[in-house]
Amino acid sequence: MFSLQVKATSFIYRLAGSSSQTVHITHLIVVERLYLIIYAKINFASNLHSELYRRSLVKQRVSNFWN
Repeated sequence: MFSLQVKATSFIYRLAGSSSQTVHITHLIVVERLYLIIYAKINFASNLHSELYRRSLVKQRVSNFWN
């Protein structure tokens, strides 16, 4: 989890502005929040896809068992 946070932080700094520029704190906070929202949505979609795939496998195995 720590490495993900470090990667996210460096990514956010790159989005907010280059290291040679002064990054305004409100801009950084807005970009960080957008990143976290997008990451959460991608993570949710990935988990949902995994769960639906798992359920389809279980359904297929049950169907194969009775056939």
